[in-house]
Amino acid sequence: MNRFEIRPLTTDPETVVRLTQILAQTVAADGSVRFMHPTPPRLA
Repeated sequence: MNRFEIRPLTTDPETVVRLTQILAQTVAADGSVRFMHPTPPRLA
């Protein structure tokens, strides 16, 4: 059985780049992306 570790994300550049890629791929595949209010646009 595989074990997964759930932990908070960090803001290191590698993580930010990967999350940006995932977001772009999701939108390109007609996925819907929403942000929880009150997330400021600069943080979204």
